Amino acid sequence: MTFIARLRGTIEEKGRDRVIVDVQGVGYEVSVPGSTLARLGANGEPVALRTYTYVREDTIQLFGFLTQEELETFERLIGVSGIGPRGALAFLTEFSPGELAAAVEKQDTAALARVKGIGKRTAERLALDLKGKLTATPADGYVSSAAFAGDEAAEFLASLSWSSAEIAAALARVPGPGQAPTEERVKLAIRALDRFA
Repeated sequence: MTFIARLRGTIEEKGRDRVIVDVQGVGYEVSVPGSTLARLGANGEPVALRTYTYVREDTIQLFGFLTQEELETFERLIGVSGIGPRGALAFLTEFSPGELAAAVEKQDTAALARVKGIGKRTAERLALDLKGKLTATPADGYVSSAAFAGDEAAEFLASLSWSSAEIAAALARVPGPGQAPTEERVKLAIRALDRFA
């Protein structure tokens, strides 16, 4: 069986957790984590994704990433019992590869369990199974909702159920705390988040 390892084309359409890539007239639907979606351009802009072809008896799905590090982390995650492709995407939406490696190395199961759909037991299994196995360089710290303490705009966005990675990407595009009123920062960030959706 031939697997699709990479796609290069233009962005045709973006959804909350997917993108359709037009490659010479053929549209490929690719599931992507929020961290990847947040860094993609607008419709019609060029894109190149490293892809993982997920094949089961009743389904064939493409999962896409902007970096080899993200792809390798995804592959490690789906190798953990109880974490399928959707769970792996949830981790890569909440954490960058380096942030996830840091959480695993510190055995921070409380942070891992905050990922949507992941319980305490699964978080503990993941921390044990992947310790020392993630190729990403562990970050000194990692983005979680706690990292936004004191930033009223970030805390408000977190209350609306946006992921930490999505919030961080949106706030990187707006004035920082103290440079603009919180209400204005929230409005600008929501516009950026709506463009990611």
